[in-house]
Amino acid sequence: MTLAEIRDCYNGKWVLIECRELDRNLDVVDGDVVAVADSKEEIYAKQLTIEGKNLAIEYCGEWPTDLAVMFWLPATR
Repeated sequence: MTLAEIRDCYNGKWVLIECRELDRNLDVVDGDVVAVADSKEEIYAKQLTIEGKNLAIEYCGEWPTDLAVMFWLPATR
């Protein structure tokens, strides 16, 4: 499914996507939905159970205009 199709199908939900194609900015172009949830915490938990796949997390809803989001991942080295 394209990202536009995924957003249409799962409006207002968090989705975990196994990526098949990314653009030059590393944004999802095409992939398979692996999990769908109402909260990002559920998606984070599901992500930890999957190994060996290229995954992306997307929110398929409208972001408030006064909201900023930053994701942080601790260094593993």
